[in-house]
Amino acid sequence: MRPEDLYAVDVPMSDGKSMKLGALKDAAAKQAEFSVRELAFEESRVQRESDLVRSLAELRELVATLPPNAVKPEVLEAVRRKHEANVKAERARTLEVIPEWADEGKRTEDIAGMVEHLAGYGFPSNFLESLVDHRAIRYVRENYLREQRVKRALEQVSHVRSSSAAPSKSNGKAPAKPAPVGVRQGSKFVDGRAAFAKLFEP
Repeated sequence: MRPEDLYAVDVPMSDGKSMKLGALKDAAAKQAEFSVRELAFEESRVQRESDLVRSLAELRELVATLPPNAVKPEVLEAVRRKHEANVKAERARTLEVIPEWADEGKRTEDIAGMVEHLAGYGFPSNFLESLVDHRAIRYVRENYLREQRVKRALEQVSHVRSSSAAPSKSNGKAPAKPAPVGVRQGSKFVDGRAAFAKLFEP
């Protein structure tokens, strides 16, 4: 049998449809590509955090050398307004590059999945709130969606393999609910998904 004939073999899926073996191979290759991009993103994130920490330390030292009344309240307010305007502009750009988020239900669903996706790699649930750049938000979403596509393809294959096995007996217990994704701030539990979603509300 030639390799191209093998790749053309149909693998039955749990929904009654079939998928070419070559398509399954491509899905596995995309997973490997995703792992490489994930490492690159992590390196970039670490570098950005290091730059931010260094910049904040330098800024604190600079402010400490100034006279007590050197930084006027109106200057701080101007800086705050500029930052808020930048955040607002980036949120608008995010909705431009992810037009599906015009639908609040879809946006909420994606954000919940993105938070859980990042939590699987050790990111805190409020990490998305620190992302302002629309390109970074789009990058995280695309990786989350790619991971979901690969998982679905692999689950379909696993289901076909295990369909001939005898079903396991129920132990009478309800399946455990997934733990909530959030962080504890004092005595309060903060859901990172809801907090980030509110940033896109009009």
